[in-house]
Amino acid sequence: MRALSSVTVVVFCGAVLQGQGPEAGVSAGLAQARARVVSGVRYNLSIALREHAARLTGHEAITFSLSNNDAPLVIDFRDLDATGAVTNGHISRVVVNGSAAAPEQVNGHIVIAALLLHQGSNRVELDFDSAIAQANRAVTRITDPVDSREYLYTLFVPMDASLAFPCFDQPDLKGRFTLEASVPEGWTVVSNTREHVENRVFRFDETQPISTYLFAFAAGPFEQLDAPGALRLFVRKSMLARAKEEWPEVATYTRRGMNEMVSFFAQPFPFPKYDQVLLPGFPYGGMEHAGATF
Repeated sequence: MRALSSVTVVVFCGAVLQGQGPEAGVSAGLAQARARVVSGVRYNLSIALREHAARLTGHEAITFSLSNNDAPLVIDFRDLDATGAVTNGHISRVVVNGSAAAPEQVNGHIVIAALLLHQGSNRVELDFDSAIAQANRAVTRITDPVDSREYLYTLFVPMDASLAFPCFDQPDLKGRFTLEASVPEGWTVVSNTREHVENRVFRFDETQPISTYLFAFAAGPFEQLDAPGALRLFVRKSMLARAKEEWPEVATYTRRGMNEMVSFFAQPFPFPKYDQVLLPGFPYGGMEHAGATF
């Protein structure tokens, strides 16, 4: 099995070296090849969210370990054109292990040359921007039909985190996420962990290792309701009066459900808090991100 796995990595990476490049999406070959050599992934994300902006801007540092640096490394980051076809994501000022780089981009991927990589610890820094839209994007804008206030939310299931920021967008390559988000006056940001706020900048504690599709954030002029047991509810301003009436019962049922799971699995609740964020028309009815269900 080890020999077969090694052949898979060599054949896949050899194709990249020969200029064939990775195909669009994350193929089984790409996922298997990366899982064999990449570990210890951390994403440090800093993003700027602006009212009515068509795109978010960000800076990212990805740190990880490589078991060998024999071949180029593929990072996923894509965009979509007006027809929905995959295009390359927008990146600038790429630095790999302290050296400026101009990586190849192909089929929605960033290909980092092997000569820039180290066996062991590596760091890739990028400036990037990505789309915000009312549909068909990983970062979605909604406008409250009651008061016209704007809210943003992410939905990365199953592999759309790479529409928002560069990453290894496969569930078995879990990473620890740190998020910093600057927002307009009066906005709140909700993510997987607890926040620290200063001058409209929300900084979130690092997560435990999670898959890219379980990382999330929502932003806007939310109102917050609290309940014992690290429970919080975030709602649109126009829904605050109704939420105040219904939240006590919702919180009671939420706490009962959590206690049942803790008892059944004989494990403590694994996250530092549990938020619920109510968003109109959310796809699939909801998504259970780590520490924050939308």
